[in-house]
Amino acid sequence: IPSIEALKLVNATEFGLLIGRSRIPDKTTLRDHLGQMAQQYLSEELIDQFARHLLEQDRIDREVFFIDGHFLPYYGLNVIAKGYFTVRRLALKGNELYVVTDLQGRPLFFITESNEIDFRPIITRSAAMLEDLGIERPVMVFDRGGYGIHFFNELDQTADFVTWAKYVSKKSLSSLLDDSFTAGVYAGDNHFLVSEGWREVSESAQTAKKDGRENPTSMKLRLVVLKDVDTGKRLGIYTNNATKPASDIAYYMLQRWGKSENVYKELMATFNLNYHPGYDIKELEQQPLVDNPDIALMKKAIKALKNEAEAVEKDILF
Repeated sequence: IPSIEALKLVNATEFGLLIGRSRIPDKTTLRDHLGQMAQQYLSEELIDQFARHLLEQDRIDREVFFIDGHFLPYYGLNVIAKGYFTVRRLALKGNELYVVTDLQGRPLFFITESNEIDFRPIITRSAAMLEDLGIERPVMVFDRGGYGIHFFNELDQTADFVTWAKYVSKKSLSSLLDDSFTAGVYAGDNHFLVSEGWREVSESAQTAKKDGRENPTSMKLRLVVLKDVDTGKRLGIYTNNATKPASDIAYYMLQRWGKSENVYKELMATFNLNYHPGYDIKELEQQPLVDNPDIALMKKAIKALKNEAEAVEKDILF
């Protein structure tokens, strides 16, 4: 059943047997109960317990975790922050729905936050949640939205990360000799060779000053380089993990490449992910109507025209 409204299409008596009742509740009752549940503020506990159950049942691969966000548009009356909705290419009211998945794309837990919240605190929060769930020093894969040297330095205390490298010149990528590419990985129809090295990276003085730090943060990161066999183009990946083979790091990042979008498409198709069960058309019917401000002017103009018409009529008749 994709929505509360879809209940009108099912046999209430037959579905009632599934929950031990003579018939299922109507949509009005379900909405009331949903509101009462929301007022208990137990969603975080529910998410946590569900994630623990998935891990206990070995439904989730603990090797590596992927995190990405999905814009959830909001069409209600409350005033909330806007975000960019790529489907309509507009800035709309809404929230960001983040999902943490395993290597097979299976969701472990969700985090819903305002668009005002940056991606990096969500990554930190997710790492802490994974650690609390019993994942010791989780490996987290995310895109360039989480890039930041100072952030990397902080995240390094609790988790390993894999992300696309930024601000790496072509000259730096080309400095790796061709014979250093000793491993290979596949991503769909694309074949990549893999090499690696270490780089001392530092944030700019402007970035540090903007964030209220006197001295720029710097750290040593492992640079894994992908070389496209067909085009020769090279791409860089940053990680703080020093133990996993470079081919594994490359494979993790390539699994992130477009796969998270597919995860959201599957979730929307299977679970109606963008559905807001709190919406009800009847709510709009109860909203006070506001008169059109031009109506008063129109009435005044009509009255004036009638007076003019009556005056002209008198002149003609008399």
